[in-house]
Amino acid sequence: MAQQGLGRQLADPVAASSKNEFDALFALALAGFEALREERGVVEHHYAIGRDQLKLCFAGDALQPLITPALEHLAVAPVDQPELTIMAWDLKSLTSRPMVALEGLMRTFSWHWYYYLNSRGELKGLLEDDFMAAFHPGPNIFSLLDVKNRRAIYWANDAAEVPWHETGSPMRSILSWWTASQGYQFAHGGAVGVDGKSVLIVGKGGSGKSTTCLACLNAGLQYLGDDYTLIDTREEPRVFSLYNTAKLKGPADLARFPQLTPHLVNAERLDSEKAMLFLHGDFDGQIIAQSPLKAILIPVVMDQEHTKILPAGPAAGLAALAPSTIFQLPGSGRQSLRNIAELVQRVPCYSLRLGRDLAGVAETIRRFIANSS
Repeated sequence: MAQQGLGRQLADPVAASSKNEFDALFALALAGFEALREERGVVEHHYAIGRDQLKLCFAGDALQPLITPALEHLAVAPVDQPELTIMAWDLKSLTSRPMVALEGLMRTFSWHWYYYLNSRGELKGLLEDDFMAAFHPGPNIFSLLDVKNRRAIYWANDAAEVPWHETGSPMRSILSWWTASQGYQFAHGGAVGVDGKSVLIVGKGGSGKSTTCLACLNAGLQYLGDDYTLIDTREEPRVFSLYNTAKLKGPADLARFPQLTPHLVNAERLDSEKAMLFLHGDFDGQIIAQSPLKAILIPVVMDQEHTKILPAGPAAGLAALAPSTIFQLPGSGRQSLRNIAELVQRVPCYSLRLGRDLAGVAETIRRFIANSS
């Protein structure tokens, strides 16, 4: 299909409902990647995500420093045949020749995204078992995954417009789609561990999830993430780290964890961003890539001094984990709900009644994990 033909047909979302349309969109994005690679060169990074090895190819150098810091703790040596290759590039960096079709398509989606997308940012008609497409309006980023051919494209309009939260947990759409196709489940939850055993900490925003994870980090517990993790329930339930990012929520967290302040990567932008740090390098001794999952903890902020952990049923675990996971990740749906429902049946769920003593929070969790079987 000619590039101009693609632009005309995408004017009607109904037309963008077949593998042919996805292939045309992918080919157009790939042409831009190849053009920028020819102009600026390519840099490759290799990471272990779950049990798979992924290769990230960056055309030009604009996106690389925005994407790689959150993943660096998972860096591995290259292999000849990685399970997935992701090609990343930004249109703004391509200056040697005009790409009219690419520029027109990006402009159309940036102006009229509501016409093409469903409520979770997926392109209407371009979400099937073997191909997926999403668009993030605002920063204007396309995410495309071709499962059968084990390749993906991350196409941003301008690297300078990539928001801080994308840098903290980059490529979520592509990684959640791919891992789901391989039998994993993305989880909107943090995880901490003791001696190679871990707990998943889940809950909606404001529930104390991130603060709990940071308290555990501060107390020397092992750390797998504070916001997104990867779960495998095919054999023994196991949690995998995704991002080595930690976020501090406002002045209160900065006051609670002053020892983390020197590690912030966005200290000059706290008026508009959450405080963020990457743990790789400074906290390598605490970051672990994977661990058996022994329990799910659901934090509840309480007006009490000491923290208690009390049994909660599978329904409580499902209610705490499923809505935010499914809402936040394009492509999540019925299968994710089934996966999470199975997880909370297999892994015991507990209410984490948070006390005011932060050191006590971490110590209570430490003892709980140490005594788990």
